Amino acid sequence: MNLSCAQALFIRDGEGVMIMTNIQNKPEVTYGEVVYDGKNVAVLNRDNKDFYLLPNIQPDLCEAFLSADEVTIIGQREEQDIYAYSLKV
Repeated sequence: MNLSCAQALFIRDGEGVMIMTNIQNKPEVTYGEVVYDGKNVAVLNRDNKDFYLLPNIQPDLCEAFLSADEVTIIGQREEQDIYAYSLKV
């Protein structure tokens, strides 16, 4: 098991919560979930091997995050390759 702390920016829009992160995508990852307990840190489980702490959730987003069924993760594979995918909370 690998545990890392990632940079994350949490954003709320009309459709839900998005997380912009510096985590590099692995093309073979097909599983993921975000675990959140209502405080200021969430954990991203990528493949039951790689876990990332996502700190600094703004207090005004806690309620939106708690009521979300899923979040959209936005990241970067390479210099210009931006990707997004949704995960259950």
